[in-house]
Amino acid sequence: VEDPENGLVLTSGRAVYDKISETVILEGNPTLNFKDKQNKLTKISSPDLKRYLSENKTEFAKGVIIQNSDFTILSDTATFYEKEQRLE
Repeated sequence: VEDPENGLVLTSGRAVYDKISETVILEGNPTLNFKDKQNKLTKISSPDLKRYLSENKTEFAKGVIIQNSDFTILSDTATFYEKEQRLE
């Protein structure tokens, strides 16, 4: 799934979309790729990824790996706020 408005590319083996709650759950090695303001590619992967479309945020759980050319971070959980390109 490509989201040019937010500069995101999501990949996975399977996606489950819930129209009522406006969420997408990705399964099968889900990965989110985005380019920051300096045009540097960051990749976030996790076995458990849930995207909240109306809130422009993506939550990761269970073994999160965040990588770019400067660092690799391992975490239990992470939340990515798309509009601000902020990661918690």
